[in-house]
Amino acid sequence: SLNNENRVDELRYLLLVSQVEIVTDEAKINESNYHDVINLSDGNLKIAVVKADGEKCDRCWNYSVKVGTFKDDPTICERCNDALVGKF
Repeated sequence: SLNNENRVDELRYLLLVSQVEIVTDEAKINESNYHDVINLSDGNLKIAVVKADGEKCDRCWNYSVKVGTFKDDPTICERCNDALVGKF
C-alpha cells in the first residue's frame, strides 16, 4: 500500500520525478493541463503531470520545498544535504 507518506516519497525516486501525490479526486486529475488514462486489465490508472512545489536544487535539479532551509548550503534539497553530511 502506498498510503504511508514515506512510501509515496520512495515512489518519486522510482519514477525519477520531484514530487508524487496519490489522489482519489478524479476532478483534480482532469483539471491538470497534462493528464492521461492507462487502461489496465482490472481498471484504469489516471495520471496527471503538474509542476512540483518548491525550488530547484542546485545539486540534483529536483524540486523540493526544503531548498533554502539548510544553513550550510541553502541551495540544496534534503536528499543532497543528507548525502553531503554522510547520512544515507
